Amino acid sequence: MSGAIHRSLTRAPRVRGGRGPRRGGQVLILTLIAMTLLVSLVFFAYNVGDKVNRRLEMQGAADAVAITGAGWLARDCNVIAMNNVGEAKMVSLVPILDTQPQASRLAYNEAKAWEAGLAAIVAQPVVDNQTSSQVQQYLRTGIESLRQRMADQRDILEPYSAAINTPNFDMETITCWRKQGAGAPPTGQLWKAATTMEDFSHSAVETAATLAQERAIQMGKADSATTAFLVPVKPEIPAKTGEYMDFRFPIRG
Repeated sequence: MSGAIHRSLTRAPRVRGGRGPRRGGQVLILTLIAMTLLVSLVFFAYNVGDKVNRRLEMQGAADAVAITGAGWLARDCNVIAMNNVGEAKMVSLVPILDTQPQASRLAYNEAKAWEAGLAAIVAQPVVDNQTSSQVQQYLRTGIESLRQRMADQRDILEPYSAAINTPNFDMETITCWRKQGAGAPPTGQLWKAATTMEDFSHSAVETAATLAQERAIQMGKADSATTAFLVPVKPEIPAKTGEYMDFRFPIRG
């Protein structure tokens, strides 16, 4: 009797139908906790990725703004440098062109005189009993070659000298800084072109900051930036532009 009672007390309770004890909700709770952690992890990863993407976009926009502004300033410096080269070439042409009327006339007269003198030598018979006929022929051939070269130079210089030494052509209208009775300097065409390029260089320096800032803003907005600008707000080109009147003329009279 006691043994039967002991077995009945230690026997596990059975549910209706004989399916074992009920475990109500443990798996559901674990599932909800796991889903919560998973959703939190997803949102965290999304938030971090979004912030990283935004930071990369802003870094790209900042780089684009800086490169665009610096590139525009570099273009202005290139324009100024090329203007300086052009101005130097024009100024160096002034003394060369100034001498052309007189130099071309003298060169033409000299070539003409040489050609006439050599032609006279070739026309004269060579009478020298001590020189062989073969040597005489070599001399005549050499003199004739020199005469032909002088004739070619004379033919080249003749129309050029005639063109720039006519009353209708005045070299001073091209090379003179201040021609008498022609108005305020510069009056020569080369000097006018050089001063125009100088004015353009001044304009490039004065507008460099504004144009660089404008281009930088446009590039920043194109790269998804709400606001973009260069620092310093007014960048300066490390250059100084002068004027031709800054130079003192070496000759005064």
